[in-house]
Amino acid sequence: MSPIIRRCLLSASFGLAAASSPLLAGPPPFVRTNLVSGAGTALANGAALLSAVATAAPNGCAASNRRWLVRLEPGIFNLGSSGLVMKNCVDIEGSGRDVTTILSQGSPSTITWGAGITAEVRNLTIQNSPPAGQTFAVTLNSSTGALSRVNVIATGTSTVIGVLVSGTGTSPVLSDVAVMASSTANTQSEFVYGLYFNQSTPLVNNVKISIASPNTDNTGIYEISGAAATVDGGTVTVSGGTIDIGIWVSAGCSLNLTRGNVNDAGQQAFGIEDEGGGMVEIAYSVIVAIASNPVADGFGIRESVVAGTVVIQHSTIEGSGFSIADFPSPPLTNRVAMSQLVNPVYPSPGTPFTCVGTYNQSFTSLNGHCL
Repeated sequence: MSPIIRRCLLSASFGLAAASSPLLAGPPPFVRTNLVSGAGTALANGAALLSAVATAAPNGCAASNRRWLVRLEPGIFNLGSSGLVMKNCVDIEGSGRDVTTILSQGSPSTITWGAGITAEVRNLTIQNSPPAGQTFAVTLNSSTGALSRVNVIATGTSTVIGVLVSGTGTSPVLSDVAVMASSTANTQSEFVYGLYFNQSTPLVNNVKISIASPNTDNTGIYEISGAAATVDGGTVTVSGGTIDIGIWVSAGCSLNLTRGNVNDAGQQAFGIEDEGGGMVEIAYSVIVAIASNPVADGFGIRESVVAGTVVIQHSTIEGSGFSIADFPSPPLTNRVAMSQLVNPVYPSPGTPFTCVGTYNQSFTSLNGHCL
């Protein structure tokens, strides 16, 4: 064998050995990821989760803005009567919302964000079921907090809230979040809410809310104290209660709803309850409210308390009694364009309404006052 051929073979053999050595050595260790096993008991897993969050980002993150990750294996992580307080720049990620669950029996919250906390929870289920007291599965008080691809299950014996977003101007992002809430309370003085927005301005994308709680007043999305939510895509289903409300916009609040589907059925049913004072904009949505006691108590949109403005475009509004009922004096300003109104508006002759290109359930065109 010539020296040249020998050198070529040696070079090729060395190159193969060098290429294969990283595979033999295994992957490098994680630097800013804490892995938490889901193989232990549920309570042991929960204790390990709390420890993993406590030890993450030991030097903080404000200066370098370096995020940490707590990664959860499939399993149940039971916090017992405790709750998890999110840590700045520490995200929590599960292995999928159907296989990773964080739960607690603490009242009120399973997971809480303090003001200014930058952190996201994603790809898991959050559950709260205290034996007594109020239930808040998630409390989010930070504009830089986020929920993504998360199931929220909230059950209790008193007032129940799936996700509470609070704080003036607080505007977190909720993306692909499913909320299921119910209460065993047997009185109208207890309430069940899917999403509860207090003073906040959250951005909500592709939400799914399911509430079927008897003997309580049920609301899919509730706004109070100047809240102004933007909801793009989602389904709100509320049924079984004494008064069932798909979306409740209290006085002075605003709502921007696009591509929404609200289905509301109960003894009294309001697809959207608008107490006025702010702007309610609805586009490319379907709002349905069917009441059973009596049927006339079903309102697609029910307007009350103070004056305000409602703008509806490219939508279907249906109430078993009235599609839209405007009760305040002075009335709200209602503008409806290119939409279907199933059942009449109130009051007749409909002077609070300005309608363009609207039609009824028989596809008969309505006039400029939706009549």
